[in-house]
Amino acid sequence: MNHQTIEAFAEAFAGSPRLAELEIRSPDTGTLRLRRNPSPASAKPRPAPKPVAVPLPLTGDIATEPAFVATGTLIESSLVGVFRASAKIVITVGSIVSQGQSLGAVEVMRLSSDVPAPVAGEITRMFVQDGEPVEYGQPLFEIAPDATKETEDA
Repeated sequence: MNHQTIEAFAEAFAGSPRLAELEIRSPDTGTLRLRRNPSPASAKPRPAPKPVAVPLPLTGDIATEPAFVATGTLIESSLVGVFRASAKIVITVGSIVSQGQSLGAVEVMRLSSDVPAPVAGEITRMFVQDGEPVEYGQPLFEIAPDATKETEDA
């Protein structure tokens, strides 16, 4: 590589602002490496943009739903999983259940855990349907206790 060739490469490199580095290897003269020095304006670190708080609009659930008030005994999920309705007996609002009766199950990794009725009474609310995901502590049913069963047990 001669002096003219090196000058030609240097001029081409200087005329291409998109190239940051140029390396030319020659068996006779070795390696020629040209690097562009960053301009002072681009070398200065730029401050990060300041974060801007954007208020989120209140929608649906939080502002419009009235507070939930339980009037009977709540049956809550003891696991996180999928609720499965009882295959033996169809439980609906108005169904009369006995203490310990299975109201369904919560399935976790293909293992089912029964959801028994803690008291005898009438199902007044159903909060989940078959196949719905449930969380720990989520209400599943509400039962109005049977007053006659309570007085018989006392």
